[in-house]
Amino acid sequence: MTWSPYPHYKDAGAAWLGEIPAHWTVGSFSKFGRFEGGSGFPHEFQGETAEEVPFHKVNALARATQAGRLKSRDDTVSRATARRLGAKVLPAYSVVFAKVGAALLLGRIASLSEESCIDNNMMAFLPGDKVTPEFARHLLAQVRFDLLVNPGAVPSVSEGQMKRLLTAVPPIKEQRGIAAFLDRETAKIDALIAKQEQLIATLREDRTATITHAVTKGLDADVEMVECGDAMVPASPMHWTQKTQLKRLASVQTGLTLGKTVERDKAVSVPYLRVANVQSAGVNLEEVKTVEVARADLSNYLLRAGDVLMTEGGDIDKLGRGCLWSDEISPCIHQNHVFAVRCSGRLRSEFLVYLLDTSVARNYFFMTAKKTTNLASTNSTTLGGFSFALPPRAEQDRIVQFLDGRCSNIDNLIAQALAIINTLREYRAALITDAVTGKIDVRGVA
Repeated sequence: MTWSPYPHYKDAGAAWLGEIPAHWTVGSFSKFGRFEGGSGFPHEFQGETAEEVPFHKVNALARATQAGRLKSRDDTVSRATARRLGAKVLPAYSVVFAKVGAALLLGRIASLSEESCIDNNMMAFLPGDKVTPEFARHLLAQVRFDLLVNPGAVPSVSEGQMKRLLTAVPPIKEQRGIAAFLDRETAKIDALIAKQEQLIATLREDRTATITHAVTKGLDADVEMVECGDAMVPASPMHWTQKTQLKRLASVQTGLTLGKTVERDKAVSVPYLRVANVQSAGVNLEEVKTVEVARADLSNYLLRAGDVLMTEGGDIDKLGRGCLWSDEISPCIHQNHVFAVRCSGRLRSEFLVYLLDTSVARNYFFMTAKKTTNLASTNSTTLGGFSFALPPRAEQDRIVQFLDGRCSNIDNLIAQALAIINTLREYRAALITDAVTGKIDVRGVA
């Protein structure tokens, strides 16, 4: 749907605002409310429980609801503690945003759902009687923080900068209308996004189930299955090798430990793969760094075409997944947090990559990993101990060919759904910007 512009505009007097509707009011943010900074978490007074209020840390902004509300609590603090340390208990209508670091440049902004304290990486805007809380959040979301920060320094904004920053607001009745319009229209967009996200989740589940069945049961529905006696290795076709360990079919090459001093006349500079380069969807070569390594040691870390790359640690749900190295860069080595699994003739590398993308492998690496909060790690010994049933090499070839075709179709559908989501999100952001900055007139539909 297309929206009409306002009948009359005027110059706002600020480059980032451009022209605004003629009847809107221009002024600094200090004219429309006040700013409050956050505070460090009061660890020394933990244990007081009287009249507790939520204490939000800056990472809570990334978990805000689609409606822009902060609900999840990082911690709590008593009102008495807050008063003692000078921390402000902010009212529920406050709009909070990151004031430092990457979160600032990402424009993470949310409204409080209840009275709360915030940490010192955030700032709050408390709108006065000329701005509604609902409109205030949208208003702050349009601020170009990237133009406010000093280039080259750690991104940050001060309370003084925010107070002096010019903005433009419509009359209160119009603010309510714009906010109601955006709530309604963004809810429609969010519902469409949710449907695409559900489709993607279903497709990914189907992909995993298809891969798991093919590499553990084979492609012949009538073949006789047999149990191997290991709960972690599912029943497999009788003619397969029932239970074997990865270390009997492949070698695990560990990588270079960074930071070692190398004599210049004995060193060579080569590209190397980091954990960031090894992803479940494949090798990411957008940024490949180089390292000095002794010529005598170079062969110990060189990658070969057909190696299966795996990371030593990372997100729990991604641990143990592998991707194929096709000699995209030669020569190239890998650091010690990346394993290079080199398969023998009995095991095809592509089959192993698919095998590592199954629920069977997920369960093994989850059960054997050393786990911390949201992160996990493994080692070469555990990796070599991964057990599975092995089909004959010719059957591996047929399974890989089948999965290449099936997964390609699923991946294309996922890519299409992701493209739709990106388009919807871009439209959502543009609609909010146009409504809040007066580029479109929604009074007739609000």
